[in-house]
Amino acid sequence: MPHFLLTGIFCSIALGLGSPVVAAETNAAATGAISGHIRYLGSRVVPPLRVPSDSIAICGKTQPSPALIVANDKNLANAVVSVTGVRGSVPPAPVEVSITQKSCTFEPHVVAVPVGSRLTFVNTDVCLHNVHLLSGGVTVANIGMPLQGQKSKLPVSVLAKPGNVRFKCDVHAWMDGYVHVFDHPYFAVSDRTGAFRIGGVSPGTYDLQVQHELLGGSVRKVTVAAGAGTNLDVDLK
Repeated sequence: MPHFLLTGIFCSIALGLGSPVVAAETNAAATGAISGHIRYLGSRVVPPLRVPSDSIAICGKTQPSPALIVANDKNLANAVVSVTGVRGSVPPAPVEVSITQKSCTFEPHVVAVPVGSRLTFVNTDVCLHNVHLLSGGVTVANIGMPLQGQKSKLPVSVLAKPGNVRFKCDVHAWMDGYVHVFDHPYFAVSDRTGAFRIGGVSPGTYDLQVQHELLGGSVRKVTVAAGAGTNLDVDLK
């Protein structure tokens, strides 16, 4: 609880004003959360990618594709989940996100952020990379990353509006990833167990959208109650 002068506390009690702690609890009780798992029930398999001979020394002979990461229990990673139409939603504060070029991959492969966030790319490999970012097929930034340990921080303008931005390395064609940009706080990316959670949702019935780079999109209806959790598992094929 923030530190206030004692007189400030007495005034709050006298006027019947809630303390910051009570206000936070009230807000939590007035909203709900959506959680669940994303599963892939199809039969599609993405084989490992063969690395060109001139890159094997650094990158290895093959690279597992990050485009379809499915656990033994069918749970799917890197699915972007969002809730649309929540009343009174406002963009959350921008965040700083670091994406690493490591062993000729981008880590993480998929991120979701609020509008106005900033990306920093870091090259930890002993070889030349670059970062080529595209929105709707149009280049929004293209930065050379020739040095091990190099860090490049992109301008705010790159993620200034909602949408999807793809990033890739033109030197190593298999290296790519995605940034999903939202103007509201109701989004998540499924982890390696397929799990996701979106909190702070006002009571109501909404569309829950799931996006995946290979499997496309899916929409489900979800109803949220105040002070309660809603579980919703989504199966993709």
